[in-house]
Amino acid sequence: MKIIEYINLYNDVINKNLHHYMSISRDCILVNCLSGSFSGLIEATSTHWLDNIKTQMQLERQLGKKLSFFESFPYIRRKYGMFGLYRGFSARVGGIMPMRFMYWGVQNSCNTYLINEHDDMKIRVLKLVIGGIAGSFAQTLIDNPIELFKLRMMSSQQRTRDIVKDIVISKSFPGFRPTFYRNGIFAIFTNIAIYTKPETTMYEKFMYGSIGGFVGSIMSQPFDYIKTYKQKMHTGTVHDIKIIDIIFKNPRILWTGGLMRAVLGFCNMGIGVCAFHFFKDQFSLN
Repeated sequence: MKIIEYINLYNDVINKNLHHYMSISRDCILVNCLSGSFSGLIEATSTHWLDNIKTQMQLERQLGKKLSFFESFPYIRRKYGMFGLYRGFSARVGGIMPMRFMYWGVQNSCNTYLINEHDDMKIRVLKLVIGGIAGSFAQTLIDNPIELFKLRMMSSQQRTRDIVKDIVISKSFPGFRPTFYRNGIFAIFTNIAIYTKPETTMYEKFMYGSIGGFVGSIMSQPFDYIKTYKQKMHTGTVHDIKIIDIIFKNPRILWTGGLMRAVLGFCNMGIGVCAFHFFKDQFSLN
């Protein structure tokens, strides 16, 4: 009798999982990718001004000047004009849309295929970790070359075409591993924060996404600093020094700019997850 019971239980589990996977639309991956891409556009439109302020504060700090958040508004307007806060917007959109295409598309497709309603909490969290790692790796494939290109643009007088050619010919992508570690930690925290609870309202998605983005940014900040330093060494804008020597000399330097990055992570992920699910719902209706 026990053998028959085990066979029946096994059949029930198989049937439930088959029903789960067959219920997933074939165009699920495409819908996730397109929704992610459009969410990147909304995210950039909403937060680009904040990113510009963060960048300007960092540049002034490197020159030995202190510029507060509120002093940045008139300073940028005087230096770059009325629309200075959205300077470089087209370049950011051109970068963030393919990144979010990969990030949201791969991560949420993994979530959809891995997670089902019968998972207990520990299994669900483990699958969310796997989804976050997969999404972060896909994003890094786009993210790392784009960030290297941006640094070369800022530090070199070469033409855009020549910079692209150099990067492609050299096949060298410094900072890839720290970029992946940074993205991985960030994605794991945000994925768990947003999707641990199976059903959430749009308001809850915003709150969970914002908190996950804030915490993920703080926890991944050291790798962001290491990534930036490695890429700057490659472009020749800083001295070629071992990262470990910098860390031992002043460990606090790893969190330089961490608070502003965390604020950006809070805004980006809160807005991004809501935009992603809005577009996903629209595409799914059609």
